[in-house]
Amino acid sequence: MLKTYLMSVLRPFLSAVSFLTVIPVPAFVHRDRESLATAPAFYPLVGIIIGLAVVIVSSLPLPPALMVLLLAAVPFVLTRGMHADGLADTADGLLGGRTPEDRTRIMHEPQVGSFGTLAIAFDVVARVALITAIGGRNATAVLIASPVLGRWAMVVAMSLVPYGSEGKLKAAASRPGWRNAAIALAWVVIFSVWNRPYSDILLLATLGIAALAALWALLIRKMLGHMSGDALGALNEMVELLTFALFLDWNY
Repeated sequence: MLKTYLMSVLRPFLSAVSFLTVIPVPAFVHRDRESLATAPAFYPLVGIIIGLAVVIVSSLPLPPALMVLLLAAVPFVLTRGMHADGLADTADGLLGGRTPEDRTRIMHEPQVGSFGTLAIAFDVVARVALITAIGGRNATAVLIASPVLGRWAMVVAMSLVPYGSEGKLKAAASRPGWRNAAIALAWVVIFSVWNRPYSDILLLATLGIAALAALWALLIRKMLGHMSGDALGALNEMVELLTFALFLDWNY
């Protein structure tokens, strides 16, 4: 019974790791659609793993300029640039299309348009600028908080508006459910409470970002008629930048 319980927890976690990162997992995870549907419960935990990897890189003895570039680049590498690609596709679709069908068609095109190119450029430049501006003792906290809150926002949006019936994410087309959303929230709260003296701002940010994710989900439903993986990726990127911005004037 204990083994069965552990596997019921381990499979969704590994599925989340496999789906959101380049970290290798056992082959059976890739074929487990049931675990993919419950994987959002562990999205913030995957964010913690990504953040810890960035913090490890930040401890390397490198020149400041090179260090900032690496800290901005590591999340893109660990996630295969998936969320940045979603940001580009979403920018092209929402800003370049006139109808839900037209926007969806544009987002599915392999080419990156002008709006998408500008969105990625802004994402990268903003990350470099914000990481440079923060520095000091705030750096470790925000480097982990950023991917955690970004993936928490994705869970909130997924819980409110279901995926469309097409695309690579159809295996997880149903909503994660409030049980999985509650588990995801628990990971964020645990991280926030543990991460003193930043607990207050992190807990407030958790609530504020949930509201932002809800508004984004409603906008996407109006613009597309359904949730899309690209829109979730765009939300993650926006929330990560917002998290960096929240720490700009938080000095201890």
